[in-house]
Amino acid sequence: MIGKRKNRNKLLLILYGVIITSSFSCVIQHPLKKEDVLQIPYTGNETLIFQSDKNQNDTIFLTGTKRFNGCYDPLAVISKKCEGISFTCKHTDPNYDRYLCGQKLVDLVTDQKDVTYISFHIAMKGSWFYTNSSFSMNEFNALPNTSLIINNITYTDVKVIEATSYSKQYEDRANYAERIYWSKTKGFLGLDRKDEKWRLVKLIDHN
Repeated sequence: MIGKRKNRNKLLLILYGVIITSSFSCVIQHPLKKEDVLQIPYTGNETLIFQSDKNQNDTIFLTGTKRFNGCYDPLAVISKKCEGISFTCKHTDPNYDRYLCGQKLVDLVTDQKDVTYISFHIAMKGSWFYTNSSFSMNEFNALPNTSLIINNITYTDVKVIEATSYSKQYEDRANYAERIYWSKTKGFLGLDRKDEKWRLVKLIDHN
């Protein structure tokens, strides 16, 4: 009788351990929607060549993509994975005559309500788009499409993203960018500073 009770208690302990382990290993997934990822017209192996209206040149080298978890919490009992992807790049330091590796151009990430957000990290020669803002994909798509002409090529699907109120604290800096231009089919088209405008003149796809 005592042996049966010990065996039963042992089984209950094993079962309890399995339940606890399962609860800790459970992961709630919040994947990015395919149609949202397609909003970024890059694979991560492109070279973007720019020219300014002061006849300067600059290049941004896309270096790949990096996945991350946008809602990682090491103390959570039930893990959650909010899928995120960064399009990484090498670009010119906006303050010095050198290149910076391991930078980002644009991020996509979903949240725990399965809403996708897009954020931009734009910097190039003598220019920095200071912003801490991100757009939900609905907000981004709601921005009006405008036209932008570069070297006699008209882009008709351009979103103009203005500097935010957060950015205004940096507007006395020489590298302060007032706005950026983003094409849903070509990606980053350029930016405006008060004294200089940069435009994409060539996109090389190395795929």
